[in-house]
Amino acid sequence: MDNYRLILKRVGWVLIVTGVLDVAYMIYCITRGMSYSSSFNIFAIVAGVFLLRGHLGAVRLITRLAAFMLSASLGTLLVLLPLMQPPGLWLARWRLDPVSTLLGFAFMIVVMVLLFWVYRQLRAPSVVQARVVAGQSGSPPKAAFPTGMVLVAGLATIMHFVMHGEMSARAIQLAEAKEGPTYKYSVTSMNWGGDHGRASVTAYNDREIKSVDVEW
Repeated sequence: MDNYRLILKRVGWVLIVTGVLDVAYMIYCITRGMSYSSSFNIFAIVAGVFLLRGHLGAVRLITRLAAFMLSASLGTLLVLLPLMQPPGLWLARWRLDPVSTLLGFAFMIVVMVLLFWVYRQLRAPSVVQARVVAGQSGSPPKAAFPTGMVLVAGLATIMHFVMHGEMSARAIQLAEAKEGPTYKYSVTSMNWGGDHGRASVTAYNDREIKSVDVEW
């Protein structure tokens, strides 16, 4: 059963390295004024440290988080991303900048592979046996998988009503008044209160993609 510590150390080092690289990329994005979004960074480093110390309580939490994030990532790729932008905009991005588009999808796949690997490693028989000996449950985190899917479904529902409602139509109308009918339009983000609102709209055609900010 002692080999469970070797598994924890292996996973711990992978998480630490992943976290350090993610923090470095976050700093790079901040200094360059680029957008940044990630669920790893310092959390992966802390989780890795706990695993290096053989903390079985951390194993339980990290296993559940890996299952939840894997489920949510898969739901995002299959459900949420197609709703965030119309097919025409995805095709325009692919035609105009195929490298960045491909890298974006490749990054998501790599993240899901990493989460799946972490989950499988922490569900290895020796690790499960060590948890049972320590008085923990050895059953898999069954609730984590549907929870991730439910979260994505909820976000998808909200996004559908927000991005296809009256406010969205008004934002697109204002953007078209600015840029003209030679573009197609898709709302990227929006916030409002009462009769006032602000939105970022993506205008695109076969030659370019640009962001248009509108207010009302």
